[in-house]
Amino acid sequence: MAIDGVDEQKLLELQNTLLSPSDPIRSAEFLRGREGVLKDIRRHLSTKGRHVFIYGDRGVGKTSLAHTAAIQFHPSDSDPIRVAGAEGETFETIISSVVRRVYLKNAKPRKNEVEGKLGLELISGLPISLAMKRTIDRGEAPEIRSLNDAIEAIAYVSKCYSGVPVVVIDEFDRFENDADKRKFAELIKQISDQEINVKLIFCGIGESMHSLLGAHYSTGRAITPIELPRLDHESLIKIVTTAVNGVGLSIDHETSSRIAILSDGFPYFAHLVTEKMIWQAFDDENTITEILLQHFGSGVDAAVTNAMALLKETYEVATKKYSGSYEEVLWALVDKPTLTRQLQTIYNDSYLPIMSAIERKPMELRTFNNRLNSLKSESHGHILKSPKRSWFQFSENMVRGYVKLKAAEHRVDLGIDHHNSMAPASKKLARDFYS
Repeated sequence: MAIDGVDEQKLLELQNTLLSPSDPIRSAEFLRGREGVLKDIRRHLSTKGRHVFIYGDRGVGKTSLAHTAAIQFHPSDSDPIRVAGAEGETFETIISSVVRRVYLKNAKPRKNEVEGKLGLELISGLPISLAMKRTIDRGEAPEIRSLNDAIEAIAYVSKCYSGVPVVVIDEFDRFENDADKRKFAELIKQISDQEINVKLIFCGIGESMHSLLGAHYSTGRAITPIELPRLDHESLIKIVTTAVNGVGLSIDHETSSRIAILSDGFPYFAHLVTEKMIWQAFDDENTITEILLQHFGSGVDAAVTNAMALLKETYEVATKKYSGSYEEVLWALVDKPTLTRQLQTIYNDSYLPIMSAIERKPMELRTFNNRLNSLKSESHGHILKSPKRSWFQFSENMVRGYVKLKAAEHRVDLGIDHHNSMAPASKKLARDFYS
């Protein structure tokens, strides 16, 4: 075995604990760089009548944060309720799913004496319709036909737990119907106004809560928007070093820093590259005590191969049918951490130095501009967009990380000013790996 004292089964167990490229994190211990926002969410949920909405780019860790926060706040004798938006789902089907999951999996409904009056029955002091109670008692999901049905159902959920339950509604951006969004907004308001002891955590890809939930001013006091930015450099390094050290290996700061640069603020890439790199070390024919440059390089190659299919497809649609010059244009755009960049600076500060470093002839500025504009078109998958004339950014920021991985696969160095401002150790690493 290449890692002393660690066989394949042990490595699998360790990686499933230390890394989560495929599943959301559920433990605060491994939620790097989000300690402050996790504390804020806990305080918001502890405030009477308040819920939270987490939004940001795909891949920044919204689901991991929501699940971790929910586990911390939800009663410890059961699991939080988790549902997600999807094609065909509506406000009514989501609320119905919440009740079904509570009844069948997560809670033991309390037995209470039923007191009926005028077609209503009281369960734990809250009225729900007789029809809904009978449906729930059969273990079936109630049919939600109106906002009042939804309020009744959530009131039922609130009485099934020893404390205040948490409902996580993930992928909220997949609800395209404005009517559904208005119903969710009104539900938030009514849960707060009627003092129903349930906490809601929403997650969605977007630039603001308003863009996802819509305008509903009376809801504003009942829900707090939490914007989740890309992860900082040091937290990404911590993801790498914790995992590598956890399997009994060491890694130098320059290599872990380079993985952080490649990850571009997205934890997904840090987890993925680190996982593949550790396996490359494990498969080494020699006994390994530290991550070597060849493990890093082959780990990057494996990460490109195993990255999310959507990212690979987006990149290939934009570049594969065309000349390699389109790849070089994308590499130049992600060379700096700024999300939105101006044509002249992309060309002068990134593209020309990159072409010089890889010893290829650069295209003229006009041709370069044409390439950038073409990448906004349908034929290139709309991979880029322009917020204003001669300014460019990615339509989906997570694609930036994959572009960096592809550049690294081609041994093109990005994000370090092309060795001009690197420390001597960094320069040696770049020479060794990229030569």
